[in-house]
Amino acid sequence: MLPRDDERALEHSTDELVIVLEEEVNDVAEQAKAVTSAGVEIVDRNETLNMALARIEQDDSASELERLENKESVKFAGPNVRNPPPLKNRGDQVEGGDTSAGIVPSIVNAPAAWDTTRGDADITIAICDSGIKYDHAGLAANMEESVDNHGYDFINDDPDPYPRTFTDAGDKRIEEHGTQTAGIVAKICDCSLLSIKVADWMTGDGWHSGWATVNGVEWAASNGADIILVNVQSSEGEWPPFDEAVSYAESAGAITIAPAGNAGTEYDEVRYASQCHIAVSTLRLTDPQSPEIEDEETLADFSNYGEFVDVVAPGIATRTTYPAAGGEPADEYSGFAGTSVSAPAVAGIAGLVVSVDDALSIDELREIIEETARDVGLPDVKQGDGLVDAESAVRRADTPTAGGMVGVNDGTVTNLYWDRPLHVQN
Repeated sequence: MLPRDDERALEHSTDELVIVLEEEVNDVAEQAKAVTSAGVEIVDRNETLNMALARIEQDDSASELERLENKESVKFAGPNVRNPPPLKNRGDQVEGGDTSAGIVPSIVNAPAAWDTTRGDADITIAICDSGIKYDHAGLAANMEESVDNHGYDFINDDPDPYPRTFTDAGDKRIEEHGTQTAGIVAKICDCSLLSIKVADWMTGDGWHSGWATVNGVEWAASNGADIILVNVQSSEGEWPPFDEAVSYAESAGAITIAPAGNAGTEYDEVRYASQCHIAVSTLRLTDPQSPEIEDEETLADFSNYGEFVDVVAPGIATRTTYPAAGGEPADEYSGFAGTSVSAPAVAGIAGLVVSVDDALSIDELREIIEETARDVGLPDVKQGDGLVDAESAVRRADTPTAGGMVGVNDGTVTNLYWDRPLHVQN
């Protein structure tokens, strides 16, 4: 059985504060310094999001927060957050190709969608995770070419988001999660992938940084991402600074997608997931080769759920790309499970849809994905609108949403108008 996220508690930083300013200013660091105490150091800032990261003595954090809450120029002030590392469920590594590449695509009906499109390389999907092994044979052709090293590392402020290996108590470990995630997206579509590293695995335990995540989402949107997958682990409750990043992504035309998380619990709100445009829970299937649903007890036991869930997707029994520890062999594949599989599947479908119509608004794209999902008999809090269906979504996007035509029948001129997708049976 997979470990649950609630067994690895969320941490709030005791020496880092995130400050969001109320109004745009010319110099965020200078303004943040002006509203904080003399002993507070401004260590980073994001001019686009109008926020700063401050370092403070642990004993002074509570009093400093109280001061900042009373400042009219401060929209939000609170501790930076660190979310638990992703589940380590890699399974056995194998050399060669992905022997089960058809499982996830078949469940979401992607092969039928491929008759229309395999995904356009001009459409970019950014993956906020632990970095992608961008030279992996199964991913190299999908990587975004317009950015140096195909992305950025916001943990180490490094322009190369390549995953690394390290030794923890004699055990060599590797930052594999981002590469596994990328493999799921690449199974669904041939859109370009952008690697946004927001996870610090070099500490041994590994954590996703809230500050890195907001910077990563903003950077992805600023660098042309059409879809932003925030594939980090979730915790109960929302984090206000992340709303700023999502709002900016929306203004740039980028939709955000996130997994529901793996605590196996019903929540009212889940960090990142309920703040993104689409939150994805995970379906359990008795036979992973078949999308048939047998009963109501089909939500994966590890999947979070609640009113925030928009759609459900498969998240178990799949194989995906894996970066080899130590480099031998260079390219591996591994087992993978969790809501971190489900959300990439939906991101891939979004890529197919946008490839058909890149003029869709975020609301239109979300509506297509949700309205074409298939009801599998679960309560709404578990499935949202249902199991995503790539073929139905692509067909909807490929059909005129408004228009008219003139026809002649037995000498009579007939006008036909429509204001919603027109489906024509062949």
